[in-house]
Amino acid sequence: MAKKNVQGAVVSAIAKKGKIDVKGIDLKQLVTGFLVEQEHNGKMGADTKIVYKPEDSLKIAVAHLREIGDYYTRLEKIENEAKS
Repeated sequence: MAKKNVQGAVVSAIAKKGKIDVKGIDLKQLVTGFLVEQEHNGKMGADTKIVYKPEDSLKIAVAHLREIGDYYTRLEKIENEAKS
């Protein structure tokens, strides 16, 4: 799982800049989600390189968290179980 060293203020600033509604979303989940989605940035797919703006990564995190409020906690649990 991604390091949680991004401050909530930074993620909030990205949300403001991108006009992304993050009301009602847990800030810890949001920061974690942003970092997880940023992990995909710059990775090569089968025939293309994925490049996200920070706002894009945040939008993806918000979409996941609107569906499942603890999405990234669950994801971390699944990843940890897979490693053991």
